[in-house]
Amino acid sequence: MSDIPISFLTFQGNIILATWMARHLADDGILTFSLNPGGIRTELQRSAPGFFQWLANFFLFPAPMGAITQLYAGTNPKITKADNGKYFIPWAREALPKAGVQDPALADKLWDYLEKDTAGKY
Repeated sequence: MSDIPISFLTFQGNIILATWMARHLADDGILTFSLNPGGIRTELQRSAPGFFQWLANFFLFPAPMGAITQLYAGTNPKITKADNGKYFIPWAREALPKAGVQDPALADKLWDYLEKDTAGKY
């Protein structure tokens, strides 16, 4: 396993898959975005040591705040097909992800890997 935290890989994978879907589903009228909900206080922190749970109260936001960016991308009438594949961060702002994660070749490679890895399982 890599020294890169799985949460980081998952976050990057989300952007890469959104890139693939934006290219391959656009003709069907489906818009795809990658969304970062922000630092949200949820039950995910329940197994953290007590000090970190206490600290989270000062730095994380209430769970309903995590929906703002998703609601913005899904309901804003100003978002059009031209916005397909974009990356949004808290609180409903467009941003550019780390260089390279929206590379179409990388997106194809990840999609092919996932297709092979899940073949016949679902």
